[in-house]
Amino acid sequence: MPNTFYAFPPAIDALKQKRPLRKISAADSVWQNINLILMTKWNECRYDPEFGCGVWEEDYSNIASLTTWKDDAEVSINRSLLVHEKRLRDLRVRLEIEEPVEFDKKGNALRIRKRMAIIVSGILIETDERLTDMEFTMYLSPISMD
Repeated sequence: MPNTFYAFPPAIDALKQKRPLRKISAADSVWQNINLILMTKWNECRYDPEFGCGVWEEDYSNIASLTTWKDDAEVSINRSLLVHEKRLRDLRVRLEIEEPVEFDKKGNALRIRKRMAIIVSGILIETDERLTDMEFTMYLSPISMD
């Protein structure tokens, strides 16, 4: 039988009342951990300064070449996930970047910012299950998670 993992964040009321905490599947736990890695800047966690994602280092930067930046970001994210999510093998990271335009009620362009979809796939070592297309969305300049 596959392992189950505690959901993140834990239910504080259940902890206080000494009730059992909610458990989730390994695949859901991997998704939660990847999401946490992507939301975290390097040096943000005292226990491991390398935990997190290098994409945040580029927040508000002028990106000279979007293609080069995208390639570097894919490598950086892949490296972080290999180090901090050991339950996967054959890990693949792909980035897709769009520039959606937001309009006001009159049809005038309000703002253009880059939307980055981070698509992660791999094989769950415990069950040999292929996890495909776990998608995470970030917005650049300023970077934020969706």
